[in-house]
Amino acid sequence: MKHLAICLAVIPGWLGAIELPIEQTASGPYEVCISAASPSERDAGYTVAFRERATLKVIGTAETIGGYTTPAVAAETSKVIWHPSGQFVAFTDRATKHSTELYVYSLRDGTALKLDYTDYVQNALGRVDAVQIGLHCVSTPQAWAGDALTVKLFFSVDRRETGRHFYETVVTFHLDHSPNETPRLRLVSVQQPKNPNE
Repeated sequence: MKHLAICLAVIPGWLGAIELPIEQTASGPYEVCISAASPSERDAGYTVAFRERATLKVIGTAETIGGYTTPAVAAETSKVIWHPSGQFVAFTDRATKHSTELYVYSLRDGTALKLDYTDYVQNALGRVDAVQIGLHCVSTPQAWAGDALTVKLFFSVDRRETGRHFYETVVTFHLDHSPNETPRLRLVSVQQPKNPNE
C-alpha cells in the first residue's frame, strides 16, 4: 500500500486536505482525499472527497464519514483499493476504536455514487449462530480481481456462557456494471468464519 504526499491544493471552502493512502491505477482519472474539519490536525472530524485528478474538481463526498478520528490517523489507517478501470473504489473508514466500515463508490462521468450492498456482517454472524457483533468489527478490502472484490472481515461475538469469541472470514462481491446501467454490487459468498488463532 502506498502512502501519498499531502495534497498541495486546498479545496475551496475546506480548511485543509490530506490525501488518503492509495493503491492508484496508473491512468486513473480520479483520486480520494481527506479534508480536515478543523485547522488543528489533532481534532477529530474530516470529509472524504472524490475529485478529478487533472482538474482537482470535487465530484462528490462520502456520506456519514469522518467523525471518530483525526484526518492524519484516517489517512494512515484507511485502506483504499481501486477497480482496474479506475472508476470504482472500495475503502474503509474507522467507525469506532474497534471497527471499520466498508464503502464502495462509482466514480463515472464526473459523478460519485455510493453503491449499496447486502449486509455481509449479518450473514457472517448467522454462520456462527449469533445475531449481534461484540466489540470488534473490522472490514478490510483485499483486492479487485476484474469485477470481483474480496473483503476480509474480523469480528467478535460475546456469548453469555463462554465469553468473547473472535472470527475471521473472507467476503466476495461482484460488481455488475455497463455503460448505460446503474452499477450494482452483488454479494457472492461469505466463507464460514473461523477463529483466527486456530
